[in-house]
Amino acid sequence: MNLTLLGILVIAATLVFLVLVRPLHRAGTKPGVLANGKMKAWHKVTLLVLALVLINAATWFVTGMNQRNGVYPVDADSIGIPIIGTWFNSLFVLPQLFLIGLLARLSFVRVLCSHHIGWSIILGILLLALYVSVGLFAISGVVEWMLPNHYLIAFCYLLLLLMLVVLLFFDIPLLFSESTFRRHAPKRTP
Repeated sequence: MNLTLLGILVIAATLVFLVLVRPLHRAGTKPGVLANGKMKAWHKVTLLVLALVLINAATWFVTGMNQRNGVYPVDADSIGIPIIGTWFNSLFVLPQLFLIGLLARLSFVRVLCSHHIGWSIILGILLLALYVSVGLFAISGVVEWMLPNHYLIAFCYLLLLLMLVVLLFFDIPLLFSESTFRRHAPKRTP
């Protein structure tokens, strides 16, 4: 069981590395997302959903392993409670992750932001609210699972939180680009 969880973590880390960090530009290949400062919507959605799947898998594996190893008392509640609770919380967070991944990259959002600065502000506040909501989910998961024999689950929540912070720095410049403000700024006459 430990090897399966280790395999999932290695695959997740490899995907994060290939999508985000791959900065070297070889002939015929594209540079990594962080190298050119651009990220496609499907990259974001894939990374966020993968982090959510990793949280659920880690919760399932760790609680099952702890029960088999006798970490929990015999008369304790079922391990199904934290597993199902994590699934329900994930179902609540999943649409928010899709909106975080897609909102700043949709073409009609760019058109709205380019026509009026008010739309940029409204969509920026909406995007920030989504990030705060999912960030609170991740912080509460880190705090809840920061217990002996459960550190791996807390680490997975922390991974989601770090991904949200990095992605936030990609999204804010998109909504508040210089062209939006330059287009609506008063023109100076000499």
